Amino acid sequence: MEPLPGEGAHEPAVPHEAGAPSPVLRVREAFVHWAACALAWGLLVLVAVRVQWHAVDLSAAGYLLAGIYLNRRVLRRLIVWHPQLDTVQNVSSGKLSALLFWPVVYPVLMFKLVVVKVL
Repeated sequence: MEPLPGEGAHEPAVPHEAGAPSPVLRVREAFVHWAACALAWGLLVLVAVRVQWHAVDLSAAGYLLAGIYLNRRVLRRLIVWHPQLDTVQNVSSGKLSALLFWPVVYPVLMFKLVVVKVL
């Protein structure tokens, strides 16, 4: 009897994302990325306010760039979306909230991952 598609040992049932690397990022490494982004954004805001040169524009751009970096480099390597919950609505909602509220979302996510691993 031939195995059905997705049942093979070398073939995943549902790919994570097309072309995306498999999740291999540890929580500690994710925290380092998050802390580096938070520090870089804080320094950018500090410098922009002191120099008084487009402080709001630079702060907003830095905030969004840090969120994009964390979504592209950290989130997709930190978690795998469950195949049954991998809908456009769920994934887009999760990624948009991680992008817009990254200073809060990533520490909460990392805390939850540590709790799942330890307990």
